[in-house]
Amino acid sequence: MGHINFHLATAIIAFCANILAAPAPDPYAPLGVAPIAKAATNAAQGPVPIMVTFTPEELQHFGSEDAQPSNTTIESLETRGIIGPDNRVLWDRQDYPYSAMGRIEGSSGYACSGSLVGRRLVATAKHCVPPAGASVRFQPKYFNGERGGGSYATTIITMAQGNGACFQKEDWAIFVLADPMGDQDGYLGAKVINCDAQKNRAMFFHLGYPGDHGTQTPYRQEAITVSRCADCEPGGPLETDADAVGGQSGGPLWLLEDGSRYLYGVLSGESSIGAGFASGGNLVQAIGKARNDFP
Repeated sequence: MGHINFHLATAIIAFCANILAAPAPDPYAPLGVAPIAKAATNAAQGPVPIMVTFTPEELQHFGSEDAQPSNTTIESLETRGIIGPDNRVLWDRQDYPYSAMGRIEGSSGYACSGSLVGRRLVATAKHCVPPAGASVRFQPKYFNGERGGGSYATTIITMAQGNGACFQKEDWAIFVLADPMGDQDGYLGAKVINCDAQKNRAMFFHLGYPGDHGTQTPYRQEAITVSRCADCEPGGPLETDADAVGGQSGGPLWLLEDGSRYLYGVLSGESSIGAGFASGGNLVQAIGKARNDFP
C-alpha cells in the first residue's frame, strides 16, 4: 500500500466495543493511498483546493432527504485486506451508476477512489485529501486512462474526527469539483444504514481502484455484508467483509433501493477480519449541505 497519508500516519483505527455486544474486533489500520509511478500519472498540477471544515451544528438541518440520487441514467502493496477468497472482479462498464464512480489522482503521486454524490461533489476518504500545496483530480469511468474527462477539486470539505470508532466514522471528505461532472455522469444519493434491517445481509456493493492491480482499472465486489454498524453511534462506522487494498480508499459502499442507488459509506480501513467504512449522519448531512452551498 505504500506510505500512509499524513492525515492518518500514526493512527490506529479501532472500533469501540459495546458493553453488551460481542467482543471488540481487531484494530483497524488506515487503508493507505496507493502510490503511482510518475510515468502513469495523468493529472498534472492543478489548482490547490481550499479546505473547509463543517461543524456538527452546521450540519444539523441537512438530512437524508437532501441527498437523493440524480435522475440521470447513462445508456448503455504491503498488506492485502482480503477475507477468504478474493471476490473483487474487474469491472469495465460505463453505464450508471458506474459512470458516477471513478479514480482520484493527486499531483503528489497517489491514487484513491470516489463517487459523485452531487452535480460537482465527490465523496471519498479523508485520508485521500492531498498534502499542502498539491492538487487532486477526479476521473470518472477511468479505465487505463480518462474515458470521461476529469475535473480538479477546488474546495475540500471535512469534519473533525473523534476517538476510537468515531475517528473512522468521520474519515470522509467531500471534494467540490470545478466542473459539474454529475450532469453527464449522474450521481448517487446518500443514506444512513438501518442497522436493524440491513445488518448481517449480503446485499451491498463496492467499487474501487486497488493498488495490487496498479490503480489503473476498477474492481467491483457484490454481496458485501455489514456486520457492525453502531459502535460509535447508530449508523457507523461500518464493519464489513469487503476485500480492500490501498487505492480502493474512498470507494463507495452502495445499495440499489427502489430503483435508485444510495451511498452508505466510503472505504476507510482494513484489518484481519474485514474492511471498515466511514459512514453515518454527519456524512449524509454534509452531502446535503454541500449540495446547497455548492450547486
